[in-house]
Amino acid sequence: PGGRAVGVDIGVSIVRQAAAAHPGVEFEVADAWDSHALVTLAGDRPWDAIFIDVGGLSGGDGLLEAVALIRQLAASNPHCRSMVI
Repeated sequence: PGGRAVGVDIGVSIVRQAAAAHPGVEFEVADAWDSHALVTLAGDRPWDAIFIDVGGLSGGDGLLEAVALIRQLAASNPHCRSMVI
């Protein structure tokens, strides 16, 4: 109750499909690796949680990049919890 969910994907068609399937949820086209864009999406309503799917990453560099992204997003909002799925 009173929460806000924003689905983000870089693919316009994916966002359109998700919005059609889940009309009560906000969806935006954005690059999840662009932490500035994600912080801008939050605006003045900070997140309580961020769920990030990093399933497409491989190798040690991909894992390090995912951890760096999570740290950047969490630092932008001290009330935020980050979870990787």
